Amino acid sequence: MPSIRLRTCAMYSYADKLFRQTLEIQRRVLGEEHPHTLMSMTNLAYALGGQGQYAEADKLFRQTLEIKRRVLGEEHPATLSAMNYLADLLRDRGHLSESEELFRKTTETGRRALGDEHPFLGHPLVGLAEVLLRKGKPMEARGLTDEALRIRKAALPDDHARLAHTRSVLGECLTALSRYDEAEPLVLESYERLKTVQGEAGIETRKALPRIVKLYEAWDAAEPGKGYAEKAAEWRAKLPKEETAEATPP
Repeated sequence: MPSIRLRTCAMYSYADKLFRQTLEIQRRVLGEEHPHTLMSMTNLAYALGGQGQYAEADKLFRQTLEIKRRVLGEEHPATLSAMNYLADLLRDRGHLSESEELFRKTTETGRRALGDEHPFLGHPLVGLAEVLLRKGKPMEARGLTDEALRIRKAALPDDHARLAHTRSVLGECLTALSRYDEAEPLVLESYERLKTVQGEAGIETRKALPRIVKLYEAWDAAEPGKGYAEKAAEWRAKLPKEETAEATPP
């Protein structure tokens, strides 16, 4: 992720101004192809996305990726990371086909350039799994998430936020596969870990909370009258208002 992790819209807005000022200076003094300039472009794009300014964020991510491909080559880790960031944005905007294509390309290139067990692969594997879940392909998503979890467990401490996020996505896969008993501890424990590490406004924390609602809603539909509807309502009440509608599966 970018070097500065941002948590709330207010922080994104404040960072936006700083990144624009920094980027203007770096472009003038260092040139657009300098690594520091490219990092500032990435950070600004990330801040824009956090504020919902998706079109400008998309444009900046694409510019950064084009420069990195030209200067560093397709297989450079910085180029692969830029592909991941753009794929993340496209997924979150609902552009699933292009996001899937980018994540698959990043995964394939990462395997070839870095090896099958490199920690970098965790990002595109989980990102692709999230896309496939939205496209109704939980079995393939589950295989990718299992692989990402194995790779990340070998590289990260057990309480790391990336591991928690991976477990949360795995829990969503299991929910979609009607394996509710297995999904429950994953979505609950990963949410608590993410909340501890990132806070309630954290990006992955905000994604993890609706997974708990989806679990209990699906469980109640499969086994009504066992208290799952009440649990779903309890967790739904914790959702930010703008995310409440997204928690209910179509």
